[in-house]
Amino acid sequence: MPVPRPKGSADLIADRRRRALALLKSGLSLNEVARRIQCVASSVMRWRDAWRRCGADALKVGSSPGRPLKLKPAQRRRLMKSLSKGPLAHGYNTNVWTTARIAELIRREFGVSYHRDHVGRLMHSLNWSHQKPVKRAVERDEEAIERWKRKDWPRVKKNATRLGAHIVFADESEFLLIPNVGKTWAPRGHTPVHRHYYRRDKISVISGVSVSPKRQHLGLFY
Repeated sequence: MPVPRPKGSADLIADRRRRALALLKSGLSLNEVARRIQCVASSVMRWRDAWRRCGADALKVGSSPGRPLKLKPAQRRRLMKSLSKGPLAHGYNTNVWTTARIAELIRREFGVSYHRDHVGRLMHSLNWSHQKPVKRAVERDEEAIERWKRKDWPRVKKNATRLGAHIVFADESEFLLIPNVGKTWAPRGHTPVHRHYYRRDKISVISGVSVSPKRQHLGLFY
């Protein structure tokens, strides 16, 4: 029966083999060296024969290959593309990736079973992290926002400074109507966006955030 490699770094294991050869050179028998090193005599004999054939290089320890990956690199790339389409594209009724859903997707697309507790480690190895999505109203116009920030906002700041005026950002906010957002898996550094329809009934609050002329103090009114 093969003897498992002892725990420890490659340097520690190689040092153990060198100590075994040093004891052999001092005149001890194979069995006595094995007893002191706490291994079997056949291992000591194998190290001795390898040293005689190849010298000191034979005592070096190679890295353990570890458990083979369940998903090959090409399959991992396919998985990231599938996940990037979002849960709704795969028939789920919410736009949140859970470990159970990801495990089901892997089983469906690749025929590979992953326990949901192990999916988290897989996602981290793919540079994805567990994040809370940013909520965005469907009516939001991203191009208009960027255009305003680029063209209008510098002019507003300049005029406020000249007039010594406060700048106030006012808007109406609604409560209890925005859907709850749970955490989902997404590429690290890329916060997911959860889009939803915005309704204007029930409880609402009009608030304003003010900025002082020198933009050093903030105020909140509601």
